[in-house]
Amino acid sequence: MIKRLSIFMLFFSLITTGGLIVSAQTLSSMPKQAIDKRNHHQDKNMFLKQRAEEMGISTDGKDTETLLKEIKTQYINMHAQSLGIKTEGKDLETITEELNMKILEEKAKELEIKTKGKTRQELKEEVRKVYLNNKAKELGVTTEGKDIHELWREVKEVEINNKAKELGVSMEGKDLHQLAHEVREAEIRREAEELEISSERKDSFELAQEVRKRKIMDTAKKLGINTKNRTHFEISKEILIHHREEALKQKLFPHGDRLFR
Repeated sequence: MIKRLSIFMLFFSLITTGGLIVSAQTLSSMPKQAIDKRNHHQDKNMFLKQRAEEMGISTDGKDTETLLKEIKTQYINMHAQSLGIKTEGKDLETITEELNMKILEEKAKELEIKTKGKTRQELKEEVRKVYLNNKAKELGVTTEGKDIHELWREVKEVEINNKAKELGVSMEGKDLHQLAHEVREAEIRREAEELEISSERKDSFELAQEVRKRKIMDTAKKLGINTKNRTHFEISKEILIHHREEALKQKLFPHGDRLFR
């Protein structure tokens, strides 16, 4: 179940730059290990409790796993509502399955792939293949004789290397994982600078939270959404459910392409 949730959450992330507020992706792709790594900044349990409270979830007497499950449930239901999926009377697994299928159908339409008569797995494989081939062509990566996993690795490597050059991140002596991490941090700091947010004495996680909060408030102002006495979660929920296209345009929910890799 957790694995299936991760697939969906990588598509509709509530984060902007890989860290931010605890979001769909934060809770699925880095639930334990990444939060544990932040112990020198903020206690894991306090971190989750703060986000749960922001979402109106009671934390009394609940352990980390329970809080994670309740936070995930809220996010999944929120994204389902934004796509017109009815959630009443359905369990979480059913909602997640419908959500995954809806996302695939939207991407298939974008890629001009016919969906009629295809299972979710068949459609997913076709969407992934077309998406990756298009991406490879865009990046100048040859596809001949390569399986989808090999092609994905090459596409990822070229993307990261290109981004590193763009951001002035040195590639010398670094493996892809380390380089990707440094590229992500550089992106966070560049975006903070563009938003005139000071990065002094802030790690990338803290800075990313500030970037996201600023973007949420700026988007809400643009859309005329009332923000008085409301949490950032409440505001982001309204943006997603009622102004989904604008939310995507403002990159409040990035990393959607990862579903197809």
